Amino acid sequence: MRDFSFLARTKIARVMAREFWLNGRLSSPCCPLFLRSARDESWEVFYNDEHYRFDCVPLDGPFPEHAAQMGFDEFLWRDREPDGASLLVNQHIAKAEAFETKDEAQFILAMETGTLFSIAHRFDTDQSRYWITVRD
Repeated sequence: MRDFSFLARTKIARVMAREFWLNGRLSSPCCPLFLRSARDESWEVFYNDEHYRFDCVPLDGPFPEHAAQMGFDEFLWRDREPDGASLLVNQHIAKAEAFETKDEAQFILAMETGTLFSIAHRFDTDQSRYWITVRD
């Protein structure tokens, strides 16, 4: 298991997701995910095709801007705040972890409030999805 303990106790200031569109259809709504801390540190969480797992690395370059769009022909990428991002902003990360099953790889951010932000990448379709779980 990879060590993501460097994210623990990080206060999230901003969250952005990069959508991937193929032939006019949304293929992956959140891969990669970009995190910015209250201390202006930024990371990129992405599915690593070479190692079939999620990784989290310091962001190399500027933090994505809202609605930035790039691409050509049938390939299009768009940066946006993921739905539910407000549940993460100004909250501290309690734990971050990644794991793989036979069907997919997952990355989970567990916030100190109990909220979970999960990303999964399916191996058979090469598509990612995300969801937020709110616990009382």
